Amino acid sequence: MRFTLRCTEPEAQHVRVNITVRFLVGAEQRPNNTRISIGLGTGSYGSRGGASVGGAVSAPVGADTLLFNSVQIDMFAGASDELVWRASDAFEVKGSPENRAESARRLVQSLLTNFPPARP
Repeated sequence: MRFTLRCTEPEAQHVRVNITVRFLVGAEQRPNNTRISIGLGTGSYGSRGGASVGGAVSAPVGADTLLFNSVQIDMFAGASDELVWRASDAFEVKGSPENRAESARRLVQSLLTNFPPARP
């Protein structure tokens, strides 16, 4: 894959940099913690005492697990192969293939907004 990163700083417009970019893409299942809870209760209090009854039910909503795709981007200095920048994140796999491709594109684009790293 070939792509071009453009620097917006005027003094760096004509600087050549040798960077190796590596992508790691993976899939993982995460537990679905989405639940619905319903609580019921009743009570009665009198002058000589009282009684109360109550209960609650909690049930999972949807599948037990959700599928996520993760993306990690590593950039290495060309000559030394030293890691100079890394970013990673994940998105839930859902919808049509076109929607999933758009989610992946937006994720990579958001990761690359943090490149280049700030100079110390």
